[in-house]
Amino acid sequence: NRLQLQINLDENGRHWNNWGQSIPLSAFVNLPADLEAKQDVRFELRREAGLIAFRGSFEGGRGVGYVTFTPNREFARVMEQQTNESISDRELFSYAVLDVSEAFVKEMQALGFAGLTLADARKLRIHGVTSDYVREIRAAGLGGADLEDVVQLRIHGVTAEYAPQMRALAPE
Repeated sequence: NRLQLQINLDENGRHWNNWGQSIPLSAFVNLPADLEAKQDVRFELRREAGLIAFRGSFEGGRGVGYVTFTPNREFARVMEQQTNESISDRELFSYAVLDVSEAFVKEMQALGFAGLTLADARKLRIHGVTSDYVREIRAAGLGGADLEDVVQLRIHGVTAEYAPQMRALAPE
């Protein structure tokens, strides 16, 4: 129920980014249901930061093709106002791929990360930090007030269930 994307981006013949992520099939528009059959495809990933259009072919569950990106200038304008940062098209592409949205930024700010930058939001998305994760680790007494602590906890696989398990192993 997920599609593993591997995107290599070139700019004027210079390789500048290699990105891979597993995305739920439901996030794509016009993605064929049967990816095993040999077929030409056109489908999209619509995100607040912009539209990523895919054109290529699938066979045996594997695909190859081209990507084009149409940035959402309104998203850029709103985020620039919220964060006092300027945003390049390259950055917009990364926010689109990772699903950095206005709602996500506001949600994280509401959780106490008031000085959250777009780079911080991207880092949280890269490592799979969600608002639920932040609330769970805080409720478990694992901290989570500092953004870097939250990222490190997530990177190292610490869950809310971890704290009680470790407390149970500690000598009285």
